Order: sequence, then C-alpha cells, then structure tokens
Amino acid sequence: MRFIISTLSLFILFSSITIGSGVVHAEKKDDSSQEPRTEKRAVFGWVEKVEVSPLGTVMHAKLSPINESSTIDARDIKEFKKGKKRWVRFTVQDRYGNEVTQELPVARVSKVKRSSGSVRRYAVVLGLCLGGIFREEEVSLANRRNLEHDMLIGRTFLAGMAVIDPAVSYTKTPRCKSKS
Repeated sequence: MRFIISTLSLFILFSSITIGSGVVHAEKKDDSSQEPRTEKRAVFGWVEKVEVSPLGTVMHAKLSPINESSTIDARDIKEFKKGKKRWVRFTVQDRYGNEVTQELPVARVSKVKRSSGSVRRYAVVLGLCLGGIFREEEVSLANRRNLEHDMLIGRTFLAGMAVIDPAVSYTKTPRCKSKS
C-alpha cells in the first residue's frame, strides 16, 4: 500500500514536467501576471565533470542539492596578507595526480565545529563550468582526501538552472565558451 501511495505521489509531483533532449520544461505560476511561464533547466547526473578556473583543471564533482555551498578538495592551505587583504594559498590535486597551486583572495572564513574542536574553513571565488553552464561561485576549501569525489557542487550553484537525475552520471562534458 505504501508503495502505491509513494508511486502515486511521485506521479502527481512530476506530472507537469516534460523531459526531452536533456532539458526539463517545468510550468510555474508567475505571481505578477498569473500566467504560467516555462523554464528550461539542464538535466545532469549525480556525478559530473566540472572545469575549475583559474585552476585550469577538471574535477569529478558530486552534485548535491542537500548541501548549500560547494567544496573542493584542497591541501596545504595557508593564509597570508597581501596589502591589507587576506589571501590563501592552496594546492588542488585531480584524481590523476595532477597538482595545481593557486593564490586567491579570501571571500569568506567560517568555523566548522568538529568533535576535536572547531576548524577555520576558507572560501574563495572560483569559476565553475558544468556542461555549458559557467558561474563564479564561492567554494570552500576542505580536505576531502577520504571522500570519493574531488568536489561537491551545492544548491547555490544548481538552483534555477539544473535538475539532477540520480539514475545517471557523467552525462555532459564541460564546454563553456565564456569564462568571464
């Protein structure tokens, strides 16, 4: 009985969505005109390749709308001052062993509570190319060494432009024309 109710609920939930050519067409009510409007959103798998600039590297990222922000596996994270601004130097290694060391201004610092105490986590602005979508995003630097994926893409990046199909992975390659 639960299965039937769950299936019926999912059918009702997705009944207004039409999938075709990797794009979801969803009708929404626009409060200003009271007329339905159609939005197009790209469909991605739960894991995709993401080109990260200015690092010039491709990372394998888990797309996670559960997490608000994005995180990249970074090592040797060192804060320093450049003039009056805080900067951070860090090293990123892709799954093939290629390393890139980068220096960028600190966009945000947060404290993450752990059982062993709190840890400072730095965030920098990186350009992310997912399929044909390019956006600059605040990305947290964290040690993801023991995790399966090099990067986590959160809902701040995904909101309004992407739908995740958990049944597939690696559906698109990064192909952004403009990396402004």
